Amino acid sequence: MPVLDLLDKDQYIDELIQTTKLLTAKDRLIILTMSLDFRVGRGWQLFQAIKTALNAKTSVVILLDANNFMFQPGPKIGPLFYRRQNVSLLNSSSFFKLKEDLLQLEKLGAKVKLLNQPTRPFSNPFKGRNHIKLTIINNICYFGGVNLIDNLSIDSMMRVKDDNLSNFLFDFTQRLCLKGSVKLCLQEDLQKKFDNYELLIDKGEKKQSIIFERAIKNINDARHGIILTCQFFPDSRLIEALNRAYLRGVQVQIIYNAPTKHDFPFNIVHGLLVVYMRYIKKISPDLFHHQIKDKKFLHAKILITDDRVIYGSHNFIYAGVKYGTSELAIESHDKFVINGLMNFIKSFYDLV
Repeated sequence: MPVLDLLDKDQYIDELIQTTKLLTAKDRLIILTMSLDFRVGRGWQLFQAIKTALNAKTSVVILLDANNFMFQPGPKIGPLFYRRQNVSLLNSSSFFKLKEDLLQLEKLGAKVKLLNQPTRPFSNPFKGRNHIKLTIINNICYFGGVNLIDNLSIDSMMRVKDDNLSNFLFDFTQRLCLKGSVKLCLQEDLQKKFDNYELLIDKGEKKQSIIFERAIKNINDARHGIILTCQFFPDSRLIEALNRAYLRGVQVQIIYNAPTKHDFPFNIVHGLLVVYMRYIKKISPDLFHHQIKDKKFLHAKILITDDRVIYGSHNFIYAGVKYGTSELAIESHDKFVINGLMNFIKSFYDLV
């Protein structure tokens, strides 16, 4: 039976760098991510490690959402927002630097694909995005919440050594490289059972998410305890389900970032959401107590309900569902997995 090991963000990035350095012509490396920056922190070490692997003739595929050339925090508007094909902006811009790095890897033999490219000028940079974070190194898969941007986020990735999963996801990423979006790769949201977990993939259809629906079902079925960690306070039907669970006697803890920790304009949007949920929707006050106000930013997405867990890239808010965001998660009853996630949550619980 496959073992699912949890790595915190630092462990994952360090392992990725060290493993990539040692890859050979017999190996394959696939990186699918929402955000990427090779110029910050250990990003440069990862960049050099990928170059080393390419020089050793490793098969390298990088699948990157076009959002990287549409919008970056600041906020900075990128060239693809205006639908400019030429991304060569000022040499000092982060967009130019990212393009330069990707072109350098392409020249060494990497296959680089921008996903979900806009089809018209002034497209919303938040609609139709790929939010999946996935790395495949031979028969080992890593998935979870970590974007390849080295910052002070609290995050993690699940490591799974499973030939069946790696082969399935390898085929999936090959189709994705050809099609350019998850939505074009799948006819419908995907549910696929493996030995001790079930893989869930949202294809990115607007107002549709199997992960979101499964989360609500698990909350509705809970009888003892619920722990949710997410970067935003939940909204829509999910917070209503959590509130109903609390009112029927389930112990509910929602761990989320204080609104002030978000970049502009999301700090305002999140702040207004919290006010609306507490004072207009009359959500139970006890559900608001577990804010993280430390300088570290919570980015991990975990929902534990009694004896099951949903873990992956989904933020458990409806905004991503409404915009048609591609997501990946697993659901598992494995006690080892749940204990690992509980220990991870305990590692940052004192920041609340």
